[in-house]
Amino acid sequence: MTFESFREQSDGCLGLAFDQQQGRGGGERGRRRRIDDNRFPVVGDGSLRFAGARLGGAAGGEHLRQPCVRARAGFGPGAPRRVLGCRWGGASQPRLSGQGKRRAGIHRTGSQGLDARHRVERGLGLTVRDLRGQQSVESARIPRHHCEGKLVGGHRGLRVSDGKGRLSFLQVGQAGIGRRASRAGQGHRQQGQETNRGSRVHDPMMPRSRTIFPFMPRILVRYSGDLTTKARATRQRFATRLARNLKDALGDHRKGAEVIRTRDRILIELPHAIDPTPLTHVYGAQTISVAERREWQSLQDLVDAGREIFGEAVRGKRFAVRARRVGDRAQIGLASKDLERALGTELGREAAGVDLDHPEVTAHIEVLPGEAFFFRERLPAPGGLPLGCEGNAVALISGGFDSMVAAWLMLKRGIHLDYVFCNLGGRAHQLEAVRVMKVLARDWSFGSRPHLHAIDFDAVSRELQAKVSQRFWQVSLKRLMLRAAEQVARDRDAAAIVTGDAVGQVSSQTLRNMATISEATQLPILRPLVGFNKDEILAIARRIGTYDLSKKVGEYCAMVPSKPATAASLAHIQHEEADLDGSILERAVAERSIFDLRELDLEAMEVPDLEANDIPPGAAILDLRSKAAYLHWHYPDALFMDFTSALRAYPSMPKDQPYVVYCEFGLKSAHLAELMRREGFDSRHFKRGLGDVLSLAKSKGIATPVA
Repeated sequence: MTFESFREQSDGCLGLAFDQQQGRGGGERGRRRRIDDNRFPVVGDGSLRFAGARLGGAAGGEHLRQPCVRARAGFGPGAPRRVLGCRWGGASQPRLSGQGKRRAGIHRTGSQGLDARHRVERGLGLTVRDLRGQQSVESARIPRHHCEGKLVGGHRGLRVSDGKGRLSFLQVGQAGIGRRASRAGQGHRQQGQETNRGSRVHDPMMPRSRTIFPFMPRILVRYSGDLTTKARATRQRFATRLARNLKDALGDHRKGAEVIRTRDRILIELPHAIDPTPLTHVYGAQTISVAERREWQSLQDLVDAGREIFGEAVRGKRFAVRARRVGDRAQIGLASKDLERALGTELGREAAGVDLDHPEVTAHIEVLPGEAFFFRERLPAPGGLPLGCEGNAVALISGGFDSMVAAWLMLKRGIHLDYVFCNLGGRAHQLEAVRVMKVLARDWSFGSRPHLHAIDFDAVSRELQAKVSQRFWQVSLKRLMLRAAEQVARDRDAAAIVTGDAVGQVSSQTLRNMATISEATQLPILRPLVGFNKDEILAIARRIGTYDLSKKVGEYCAMVPSKPATAASLAHIQHEEADLDGSILERAVAERSIFDLRELDLEAMEVPDLEANDIPPGAAILDLRSKAAYLHWHYPDALFMDFTSALRAYPSMPKDQPYVVYCEFGLKSAHLAELMRREGFDSRHFKRGLGDVLSLAKSKGIATPVA
């Protein structure tokens, strides 16, 4: 009975397949049966030449018993989930047991290939593990003369140990080695004979071979607590999503990068160093570390590596060593405290001393069976759940602090969001809001393609102001926005609506009003900020990078009544809304603009130049503030015209003179100036509202009110 290996390249991984030749008396001739398909990458020991070897007994010697190998463990797309174990023995007659699943000596060891440990009395013990830190692929004592080293191309592999903690790696030459058929007379080789012609298996130091594990940047990604507490199947699904999102975060660095998922960590191997900051914005990751990976066989190996890596960093400084074991502790064979003391003693020779509470330098080590990772710091990541694993929702946003923080918190819970913006203030207002949303899309939405649905609410708001009592404007407006968001959600297969409401923050967010507003939609409304204080919201806005831009987004004050309702009943609101034309809202939603925020070019959205720095001769000046504010102070020759009246009156105004408008904060004036410009008026406004007008007045020596 002999085995032969041949190359099978698929999905970027090396495939090995073993054919069984089975005949009478252990002869070589007989029928050939394919008993396994291995999609795990292979690395062997250059001296042992085990992985992927053509295995055969020496003449007159032992034969393999129940010759089976491990099926691929799901590393590539479509990989089977079953794992086959192996048994090796000294009998020349194969033991066939059972039928179907166990035919030809196949021995199942479980869906994860936990172990298949069997021994023979003589020979070398080998433990083969996959690179991702999974459990043992197979463990067997194999007579050394059975391992002849036929290996084929590939770029990653298995770690091989000899059962005594000694590790070594094999370099594999150029990929593309074809199948080497076994012929009569070649099935059994004498011990020590070379059998790997054409396989290009070389000594690791030979330059013509390609090194499987070059010294390249590695980034360790640790799972969040939300992920690690999940059941096995759910955890695997979430980890797969996290790995995909991390690869998206790599951006242009994805080429040549390897994202390797294990049970406890995700390891990212890169061909060159990168800024890891984008990876710290991926939900589902708890911390990130840029690490150096080293092999180890003994405690002294770890100490030597730690001295080499951290020696210069701790020189003349106070330091601490933090070590932890990851994975199967029984296979590591040393205690974390022993490593900390040994390395601390070694580093202390050059350092200023040890400081376990407030060290200037911290030497971190994570020890796995046969390998260890050394790093200086843990970069915090948002934690939570991987984006996209909890379905879809739409978020009502204004660009202000609250709605953006609420959206970020829902992203952190794994919900993919599209954004709905009900535009009340024209293109200038929309551009300010889009700039903030671009931050979330660019920096915090890896693994998804968020879209902005911009709905022109101008006609809707005019209908509302004409038919609803002023004190109920805010409550009714929020209800109309929820209905618009619900229509978008239905189109986008979204299951909920996200808002930035916080109880008691403004008049429309009293508990009674929120209950009345919620009745406008049948979809669940998620309010992650419902119990937050404003300072807590602002702190998160600073953390996620939206604070400075949200601060510039003006509040649309044209629909803020002086005495708003704070306890509107549903019956009263329904009575107020009875005369509203629902088709206006439906038309506005149907005609909405949709933008891919990841691809959106903000320069292409720039509005026409409407900003005024001065008042030209002969210009008509319109003051859109309240009557009381106008009477307190206004720019000389300015005309009072409240915003609602101006919207009705401007179409009939003469077009033979320029117009300059201003309001409290610049949002209403921008809206009116834009509408007038569309109709052919020469109109401008003061961007910062009254503040710009006061500055201009002072520069011209005009008296202004005392602050």
